[in-house]
Parts: sequence; C-alpha cells; structure tokens
Amino acid sequence: MDGRWDIQKFYKIETNNLTTLLNDISLNDQLLVVQQSILPKLNNLLTFTELTTLTPVRKIVIINEKLQQDLDDILTTLPNLELIFLIDIRLQLKLSNDLIEFINKPIESSKINLTYNIIYCTERTQRTNILSQNNNTDLTIPHFIRSQLLNNQDDKPSSSDPIKLFNWNILPTSKLDKDILDCNILYDSSGENLYSPKVLSMQRTSRNILIDNLVNSITSLLTETGSVITNSISIGYESKNLIKVLKKRLSIDENSRSQFIKESIYTDKHCGIETDLIVFDRMIDPITPLLTQLTYSGLLDDIFEISSIDGKLNDNESTKIDYFKDDIWNETKFLNFAGLGPKLNKLAKELQVKYDSRHEAESVGQIKDFVDSLGSLQERQKLLNMHTNLSSNILEKVEKNEGTHFNSILNLEQDILMNTIDNSSAIEAILELLWDDETSANEVIRLICLLSIIKDGIRDKDFEILRKEVIDKFGIEYLFSIERLNELGLFLDKTMINEKRKKNSLDNNDLNKQVYFNKPYSSISNWLNTLPIAEDPNDNEKLMDINKMKNPSFAYCGVVPLTTRLLEMFYDRSTISKNYSAQQPFIISKEPTTIGIETIFEQIYGDSKIIESELWNIKLKGEKIKKRVVIGQTNKNEKEISLVVFIGGITLGEIATIKFLENKLNERGIKKRFVIICDGISNSKKFLGPEF
Repeated sequence: MDGRWDIQKFYKIETNNLTTLLNDISLNDQLLVVQQSILPKLNNLLTFTELTTLTPVRKIVIINEKLQQDLDDILTTLPNLELIFLIDIRLQLKLSNDLIEFINKPIESSKINLTYNIIYCTERTQRTNILSQNNNTDLTIPHFIRSQLLNNQDDKPSSSDPIKLFNWNILPTSKLDKDILDCNILYDSSGENLYSPKVLSMQRTSRNILIDNLVNSITSLLTETGSVITNSISIGYESKNLIKVLKKRLSIDENSRSQFIKESIYTDKHCGIETDLIVFDRMIDPITPLLTQLTYSGLLDDIFEISSIDGKLNDNESTKIDYFKDDIWNETKFLNFAGLGPKLNKLAKELQVKYDSRHEAESVGQIKDFVDSLGSLQERQKLLNMHTNLSSNILEKVEKNEGTHFNSILNLEQDILMNTIDNSSAIEAILELLWDDETSANEVIRLICLLSIIKDGIRDKDFEILRKEVIDKFGIEYLFSIERLNELGLFLDKTMINEKRKKNSLDNNDLNKQVYFNKPYSSISNWLNTLPIAEDPNDNEKLMDINKMKNPSFAYCGVVPLTTRLLEMFYDRSTISKNYSAQQPFIISKEPTTIGIETIFEQIYGDSKIIESELWNIKLKGEKIKKRVVIGQTNKNEKEISLVVFIGGITLGEIATIKFLENKLNERGIKKRFVIICDGISNSKKFLGPEF
C-alpha cells in the first residue's frame, strides 16, 4: 500500500498539530471548551488520559445551553484554569449562540481570565489562510469569528485584544475503511444536507460552500502526500465546477518545486506520484441512494446510522467500528447480508480450532506460542461476539419486527428497477404502503422518487394523487419538502420533467443546470448492464467472498450502481462493447479516459459536455510533452492512486462495489487503488433530508 495515503498517518498528523498547538498557547493548566460536533474527532485522536498527559488540558466542557453554569462550577474551585475554546465554523461561518452569549456577556474578572483563546478548525491550504497571508482579511475565518464577538470589535488584533485565535489544521479521515476519506462537511449541525438544503434559494450558495470546503480538503491531502494530479475526469455540472476551483487554487499555491515535479511527470522522468482524479456529482446517479442497502455495513447505516468519523452507531454508543483494529469488520463489511451468517460461522469455527490447539501443545515452546497468542485470540473473540450481536440486531429489525414490510419494499424496488410492474400497479402498491402505520415517510417518498426517475416522470394525474395522499398522511409541511424534491428532479410528473429538460437545453450556464436522465432507465440499464443476471443465492462461497462474483450487484436488490459502471467504463470497456457499441478505441486502459464515450453520455443525460476530461499541464515551458516512461524497475504489485471524489455524498453500498471493481481491474493487470474522498456518507434518509 502507498504509505503516503495512509489514514493512520493522517490521524498522527492531526494529533500532533493539536497537541503542539495547545502546548504553544500556554503551559498553564487549561480548561478545554469544545463544540459538540468536534467531539467525535477529538475522541478519535486522543483519550482523556492522553490529552491531559500530552497537553496542559485538565478539564473538558461541551458548548451548550449549560455552558455558563458548567464553567462557573469548575472555575469556582479552579479559578486559575486558562480557557481554550475549540470550534469549527467552516460550514456556516457562524458561532453557536451559546458561545456568543457566554463571551459577550459581562463576567466577573475575579472568576475568569478575560483572555479567550479560540482554536478553529481549518485545512493547511485553506483559501482563507492564503488570504490572511496576503493581508486580505475580510474573507477569513478569523474575520467571521471576531465580527460576532465582543460587540463587533475591530478585526485587527492588538496586544490588548482579549480574543486570541489559533488555527488547527485537520485532514479527512474515517474509521470505516483504509480507502475512505470523509471530509465530514455535507451535513450541518441540524443534519441538513448542504447539497440540497431545505431553502431552495440557498442551494447555489450552500453548494459553493460545500465545493470550497471539499477543494480545501483535497488540496491539503495533495500537499500532505506530495501527490500531483496528472489528469482528471469530471462527471456532472458541480464536478466541473470543483475541478475549475481546484485548478485555480493549486495554481495560486504553486512553487518552483511543484513545477519541477510536474515537469518530471509530464516528460520522460518517473516520480511515482502521478494521481488520477475522478469527480462525481451525486445527481449523476440519484437512484442508488434511494435504494435499500444490502451489505452488512450498508444495512447498519440504514438501520442504526454509523458515524464515519468515530465509528459509533447512533442507537448503540457502546459499539464502535474501527477498521484499523477490527479484522472481523474488514472481512465482512462489504458482504451481502445473506453471506454474513455463513462467514461469521466460518470465522467462529476457525477461532475454535486455534483455541483447541492448546490441547496439542506438548513442548514448552508450543505452550509458550499458545500463551503468546492468547491475547489476540481473546480480542478476536470479543470482536466476533460484537459483530454476531450486531447481525442479530439487524435480523431482528428486518425479519421479526418488520419482515413482511421490509421484503415488500425490497421487492417493489426491484420490480420498479426491472420495469416488471406497470404504473398503475406501482402507484397502488405505494399507496398501500403509505397507509400502513409501520411505513415511514422516508420509505414512501423514496419509492415515489424511484418510480419518478425510472419511469421518466410520473403521469400527471398519478402525481397529484400521490402528492395529496402524502400531505394528508404526513402533514402540510411536506408540501414544501415535495417542492424541494421537484427542484432536485427527484419527484416529477411528465410535464415537469419535459419543461426542465427544455430549460436545461436553453441555459448556457452549467451552474444553473440540473442533471436529468434523457432516456428511460431501461435503455440505460441495457447499455451499462446495471441489472445483470442474478448470482446463485445459495452459493455460499460467492456470498462469503464478493470477489468470486461476476458483477457488483450484491450491494442492492440485484442492481449495479450507475456510478460504479461509469467508473468502470473509464478503464474497462468490455461491458459497453457488448451492450452499446462494439467499436471502442480500447477494452482495457491503465489510465482513465473518456475517448469514444461522449455519445453514450449524450444519450443518457442529453448533454455530451456533462463529462469533461483534462490532462493537466498540457504545455510546460513551451515544449511538447513526451510519452512518459518508467526509469528503473518498479514493483509489479504497487498500485497507482486514483482519487474518486463524490460531491453530495456516497453510500456504503457504492463503496463496496467500487472496491469490487478495484479488485477486478487488478486481476486484469490494471493496478489501481481507489481512494474515495467524499463530503459525507449518505443513505436514503440523509439524501432526502432530515424531515424524511
């Protein structure tokens, strides 16, 4: 594995940045006042014992409505503690009301030191940091912090200024997989999705903030790893915008060293740091996040919701996922749930065999070997018990309490996708579920949205019936939610979708456009084989090892995510050569390319320009680029890094299928490691919005 893209290294960098900062601020005993949303990241980096050992921090308090009372209680007994605030306002640029009220409120100087040390989260290469270096402070995070505190005092700090600001450089991380880098910027503190906010008029602004923060994270990662983008592919209008912003940001920070590296890459020298960049806009595939996930990790997220940042389950705070310490998780997380039971049973038997080996130990050396391994065996048994309990919890939710209900929804999803159900029958089935008290608003709305997308819009009269029934069942406030889904292109009638396509075709500004399918999903499915022939459901060998399967249809109800098929197409044309056009410029490519697939994108989305491919730094010092050759021997097993970026979230089911694709490409000699950078982990609840 490429050590430069090692998440564990990123954790160490973040930890070192924070501990160094706390020690540099003051060596006096400190009281750390933490914003609630940062607590998971802080808990990931350091235990409380480690924090108090490595830094002067002695107490921790959470910023909430009880902040004043909590601080008064602590400072009454420990008046000399120095206040350190730890906050993150990258998403909303607004401090919490509780913090503003506390700092702006007159306080007794005998109780507290009037110096407020505030640490704010940022990225190493964040644009606001560059602006501050150039004395353009009006757009910096410090400006937004100061402007909200102490009666809007002057932005320029002085020696007597009670507000002292310090930046903590953070990096994307994840507890779920070594190749997931979650920037954790998609959802605000209330759970609202910045990609599709409740207030439609805020969508452009919130997406710009989202892209800006995502670019900050990507540039920080590139800087930290010393990687250089050699070529990029953007799929979707927001993706094109991200590439544009990223190139501009990188050019600002370019120096002579990075220019030399680029010359080495693009001429006849080989540096080994070439990096592909492939960016997906979520609306390129709006179908996948609407579907029920069927992998172990996906079902856990759908039912309990996993935090990618600290690995905790919302309904079970004591259970924590950590890929770095949990081999059982790594062996099972991407399995279809049907294969989880046999896999756990197999692992349990293997563990028992190792325990039983103690009876065969005869020599002192053999006994010592067993004793030495006992700790790891006990830890593995503990993890095996945890995952067995989690799988039982899923089974209880799915089969015992909601068995018929769960299967009805799953079967309806499959019928809609495979076009084996007519409009009237689909509407009738959805209405029947709607008036079932066990059915949630999320389940009903996602089925309606799925039907709308697959059927190229719902018939106008059926649309009105569904809208009325949803409002009658769930409340008038859902009228505004439906309007938001209209704007996103998820819940449309036939008339609406035709009008939106026409508007798209007349608008020359990509940022005003929405992504819509131009053809029925049945055609798209045939071209890309997203509904392949089903695998044998009784083949335990395949269920326990997804790499033995022919297609990545295991993560959902027999469907391959569209995003996965599109990603595959950049490297492997075997699927579309069989189903779309036999005339392809290649079948297998070591570099991602869009040559020869412009027409299929025009067929699918009605716009061939929705996809854009760029070779970065086409001309260097006016010289024509020479074909890159490798100097010296290379490791045949070494994988090249491909950064796969998702704007608007990615599901754990999609991640499972992308890892499947990576393995299949490796088998065909395309040695790639897909590192997934996302603004957040998504599922149907998060995708549709917190109101659902």
